[in-house]
Amino acid sequence: MDRKKINKKTLILYFGIGIGVVLAFFAIGFAIYSHWKGIIVDNENGYNGINSVIALMALLMNIITVIFVFATYDSQSKQISQNKRDTDYNRALDLIFRQLEHTKAKLSLDNSNALAEFINKNSDLNRVALNLDLRFFEYDNFRIYSRALNFLAIEFEIYYNVIVNTTLNNDDKRYLLSIAPHNINSKLIQSLNIFQNHYQLFQASDEYQKFNSNLKNNIENDLFLILGYLRIPQVQGLELTDE
Repeated sequence: MDRKKINKKTLILYFGIGIGVVLAFFAIGFAIYSHWKGIIVDNENGYNGINSVIALMALLMNIITVIFVFATYDSQSKQISQNKRDTDYNRALDLIFRQLEHTKAKLSLDNSNALAEFINKNSDLNRVALNLDLRFFEYDNFRIYSRALNFLAIEFEIYYNVIVNTTLNNDDKRYLLSIAPHNINSKLIQSLNIFQNHYQLFQASDEYQKFNSNLKNNIENDLFLILGYLRIPQVQGLELTDE
């Protein structure tokens, strides 16, 4: 629901409460005045019950004033909060698309082949479902994985820092975090999920212990960072490190 509509309804509610209180106090005042008039007679000074009713009306006006001051403050506070949210959101959105220009420029220079191969190879792995594929263990393939993941880890850190340092709610942050990967390549998120599933199988295999430890560490570190930056859930059984 639109926040402005909510604020309008809130003001109407406060106004209705105020009118209700006014009518209630008038009814009570009239009842008190009628009661005193019927049982109290001051022959020397005259009946002064009306003064008490006026005092009650003054109290009523003070209460109504407080109600409307609170309603105005509450409405303004919500509007200020909404304005800050809109400012943060638009600023983050602007920075994301500005950074995307730099990311795409870097891709066009020397990283596009590695990223494209990373995505293509994960598409191939997806066809064999969750079964070990010997092509996954080839050293040249791991160099491609490492290069692509390192590039993504460096780039996504920038987007992550821009977004998390805002006051936006988690839904807004999650949406903004999804913009960069979808604009870099629409299959990137899917490829990362395929990769982490197959890497988990790789870790459970005998081949894992035989493989180049430095290359494995680099891949695991970068994959850990990327999943964290993009808030992608890590598959069960996958062991990653940020060191």
